[in-house]
Amino acid sequence: MTKKVLVCLSGGVDSSVAAYLLKQQGFEVIAVYIKIFPLWLQKFFQKNGASGCPWALDERYGRQVAEKLNMPFYVFDLSVEYEKDVLQEFLRQYKVGNTPNPDVLCNRFIKFGRFLDIAKAVGADFMATGHYARRRGKAIFRAQDKSKDQSYFLWMLSRAQIEKTLFPLGDLEKTQVRKIAQKSGLPTAQKPDSQGICFLGQFKVQDFLMEKIKVKKGDIITEKGEKIGEHQGVWFYTIGQRIRSESGVELDFSKVSFRGKDIPAFYVVRKIIPKNQLIVGRADAPALYLRLLVAKDLNLTGTIPKNLLCQIRYGQIPQKCQIKMLSSHKAKVKAKVIFKKRQRAITIGQSIVFYQGEKMLGGGIIASR
Repeated sequence: MTKKVLVCLSGGVDSSVAAYLLKQQGFEVIAVYIKIFPLWLQKFFQKNGASGCPWALDERYGRQVAEKLNMPFYVFDLSVEYEKDVLQEFLRQYKVGNTPNPDVLCNRFIKFGRFLDIAKAVGADFMATGHYARRRGKAIFRAQDKSKDQSYFLWMLSRAQIEKTLFPLGDLEKTQVRKIAQKSGLPTAQKPDSQGICFLGQFKVQDFLMEKIKVKKGDIITEKGEKIGEHQGVWFYTIGQRIRSESGVELDFSKVSFRGKDIPAFYVVRKIIPKNQLIVGRADAPALYLRLLVAKDLNLTGTIPKNLLCQIRYGQIPQKCQIKMLSSHKAKVKAKVIFKKRQRAITIGQSIVFYQGEKMLGGGIIASR
């Protein structure tokens, strides 16, 4: 019996090739575009220079790909769900000074949550996406193309979600994907890859945040206690970010002594939330390089080995570390993570993801450093 699969067609080359490959493999493929743009977010795009609806072009590409491959195409508007499960949490975390990862939340609640529910409702055997990752049974492994590997964003998935998901691009290099798209005449073959946060594209996060969070000036202070300027609110900055003179920020180094003639660059090494203060240091500041962190909300699959690898940001080279469980209560799982080497810019709110070789073992949210 032919297996039915619901493919999440985003309008990009990756999901287009995923759909093509599934069709070639003999699946009954149904293409779906997920709209995740509430009205106020669409107005933000228009206000900041985007022409037309930010999702309309992607939907059009998705529809063209479906027509090319002779498969049904549907649009599901999950803007309300995205607002509730992703955007509100994204903004809440920034308001308390953390730096969240909305792509991880989107995967958990929308692409592998609500979308999987839709797949089950229409009687599909599987759902599929254009993620660069590999599935083996109920586990996720790194993709063949390590430069594009997206397993980092999938740590929140349950075993049940993983078991029902197909990743057709997992064994391919990005260059191969482009060649397949060109050879098969897909409309997205030459379309550039999307950049930045899932719902923002190339717009700056700070510009978006200023639409929803009020500016509140605070002091920029060196590790020695010297005030060198004012910022617009600690929530607009992240650990390791370089502080520059920009709109709303003026730096004054007249009272700071330096060795040599050149003024060094300064980076955020700590945020004092109650006082709305940014503490900054030079690129080699010890406070930027730490060996310990505490992770919360852990989602781990199976037994965790004593020595393993982990990433504290997407694209990072895997780092050697150890885990020491602090709490195993289901509602409050916490662990201390100890790195073999010091890590730069450990950031509260970001994900830490664990691996044993190529196998992804799960992850957690960085709670303290």
